[in-house]
This record gives sequence, structure tokens and C-alpha cells, in this order.
Amino acid sequence: METIKTMATVFCAGAVAAGIASMLLPSGKLEKVMRVLLGFFLLAVTLSPFMHKESVRWDMPAAAETALDTDSPTALAETVAGQEQAAAGRVIRGQIQEALEGLDIFDAEVDLDMDIDGESCISIRQIKIFLPAGCVYAAADIQKSLRQTLGIEAEVF
Repeated sequence: METIKTMATVFCAGAVAAGIASMLLPSGKLEKVMRVLLGFFLLAVTLSPFMHKESVRWDMPAAAETALDTDSPTALAETVAGQEQAAAGRVIRGQIQEALEGLDIFDAEVDLDMDIDGESCISIRQIKIFLPAGCVYAAADIQKSLRQTLGIEAEVF
């Protein structure tokens, strides 16, 4: 990142210097020659960071190489797995909420206990549904309805 900042700074400084020099050029035969020289100057400024090979690192840092290692868990893989689990949880909660709303049960709290195994498979350990106060349905009826509509087993409280 530092190399890119340096390259941008050098290029901008060279462009400003070339712009000032072009404003100060006299008109006439010398103007065309000076414009060519300014073009070469800008080209040299652009290529100068590449001339010093030791200042530009073209190899991959060791940290990036270990991040590409598929055998070791990485922060990126864990983040992606967490996002997949959260997305699956939102979908499942939404389906359960829809099924409950079909029974005229609103504002029920759905608690999912999910896990991701070593093969990146998401599994649901437990589903708990907390009904709002004053619900007219029995817990067994709601469990039966969820089993029939969604094919899930849930604890209803």
C-alpha cells in the first residue's frame, strides 16, 4: 500500500511540475520540442518507481500466503461461515414466522440454536418458540402444524 501511495505522489508531483513548465513555455518552434521533452519527463516519472526493484515488492507477504492455505481455518472463512449461518437463520425464522402468522399468531419469538460442522454444513440443534401472552392455541397444536407445514420439530413455550 505504501508503494502505491509513493507512486501516486511522485506522479502527481511530476504532473504538476510538467503543467507549470508548459505554462511557462514560449510559443514558437521551441514549444513543440519542449512539449516532447515534458512528455518524456512524465513518462520517466511514471516509470521511476519500477526502475528501483528493491522499493517495489512483487512477492506475496507471508501473511497472505497463509491466508490462502485451505487446510487452516482463517478469519475470512470463519466470517463467511458466520454470515451463511446468520442468513440461514433469518430464512428459517421467516418461514416459522409465516407459518405462525397463518395461525394468527403474531409477535412470537423464535430462538434457533444452530451450528456449522467441519464440513461447513449448517445444522439446527434446537428450535424454541416463545408465544405471546394470550395465545389461544395449545403448544401441541402449534408443534403439529409446524411439523406438517415445515417438517420441523420445535419446542413451544
